[in-house]
Amino acid sequence: MMMKIIFFSLIVLGMLSCSPVKFNAKSTDPNPCADESCVIPPDDGTSIWKVGTWGICSQSCNGTQSRSVACVNENNQPVPEDRCKEKKPDSTQSCNSSSNCNSTVPAWNWGSWGTCSALCDGGKQTRTVECRDTSGVKPDSACLEAKPPTEQACNTQACTCSPIDKTYNQVVPASNNKVDILVVVDDSSSMGPDNLKLADRLGGFVTDLQNNNLDWQMCITTTDVNYYEGRPIEWSGTTSRVINKTTPSLLTVFKQTIYDIGSGFGNDEQGIKASILSILNNPVYPCYRTGAALATVIITDEDERSVGGNSSLSTEQYKPLGVQNYPATFINTANAVFGAGKRMAVNSIVVRDNTCKQAQDPQGSPSFIGVKYMELSNLTNGGIGSICDTDYSSNLKYFKDAILSSVTSVDLECTPAGTPTVNIPVGYNWTLVGKKVNFTPALPAGTSININYKCCP
Repeated sequence: MMMKIIFFSLIVLGMLSCSPVKFNAKSTDPNPCADESCVIPPDDGTSIWKVGTWGICSQSCNGTQSRSVACVNENNQPVPEDRCKEKKPDSTQSCNSSSNCNSTVPAWNWGSWGTCSALCDGGKQTRTVECRDTSGVKPDSACLEAKPPTEQACNTQACTCSPIDKTYNQVVPASNNKVDILVVVDDSSSMGPDNLKLADRLGGFVTDLQNNNLDWQMCITTTDVNYYEGRPIEWSGTTSRVINKTTPSLLTVFKQTIYDIGSGFGNDEQGIKASILSILNNPVYPCYRTGAALATVIITDEDERSVGGNSSLSTEQYKPLGVQNYPATFINTANAVFGAGKRMAVNSIVVRDNTCKQAQDPQGSPSFIGVKYMELSNLTNGGIGSICDTDYSSNLKYFKDAILSSVTSVDLECTPAGTPTVNIPVGYNWTLVGKKVNFTPALPAGTSININYKCCP
């Protein structure tokens, strides 16, 4: 009996030792006392909903606002939500549903705050603020009240990671119209019917190159890395592995090379790895020039290594992906070889959806959606076209619309932790949106850009 009394006393002392600071009044967890060392206060039947004040409306017209809502006991301690018997009050609501929306008198209208420029240590975010009435945007002077702020601080909490110092350096090229193009063609058995059409469907691409003010050159290889190893192929009718605007009978040379590549050779399609090997082979087989943009075009009716490493799509054609089969490795390799300022875009002409797959499969070998290739295109802002299209040129992005002797923005490796230090000439301004640094006005040729920032690992 004495042992039972001692045991019960220990339990009571353990309960009394639970500190109420374990509870967080801002917690939205339905069980606010999940810690093993904490004991939930007993249900006394008096728990009620405690609500905070409504926050600022997100927009001047048809916005939303939020408030905190927590179930608490008579001691103002958070308890599980099922203790509160009344219906839980709303934590969000619409606001400004009519204010300034249809006003005939000019009034300030503002949008939602944008993404914070830094993850921690203080960033900035902006929003659009306009003076408007029912007829549209008015001059700021037409609104009588003070203009609401267009910028505010955000993520002011201290960084909890150990940031890694990063540096971005670039001198805006005096001539920025250089583009180096690599075409990677699938020469496997499944491409037999397609390669007969491929040259014609790419004809518009070559014609477009001739009609633009680009200093371009082009190499071509195949997805068969076991044979070509990413090396450029000699263009048909020439003794060169590189063609450009001055190549005689350019369109004929291009089409004939596509015909000669043919199909029925390597059946282990590795377009990403071929592109990586091409970059690594550049000192021996030069396809890429200093200061030139890089535009890669991968054309295939299957994914990397047929099924992109997804064995559920086909156990027969499944092959595991190696390091050089991943999109991130291509980007890391290009940055390591050419520098982080290299402009590059990887274009994919692939089986883009099930509609195209159903059209491709009856041709013989099964096709597969180019998931890994489209992922790489998205990461590099490249174009994504369907191999089922009759003309590929419209989906290709090879900087013809972005070749300027100026720079309007650069991309950093990460969204900075804290505010970066951006060194540019006096008279030019910069803003940070995510990991993109924008310049106003555009920085002209010869301008040095130096950015110091920190990345959380």
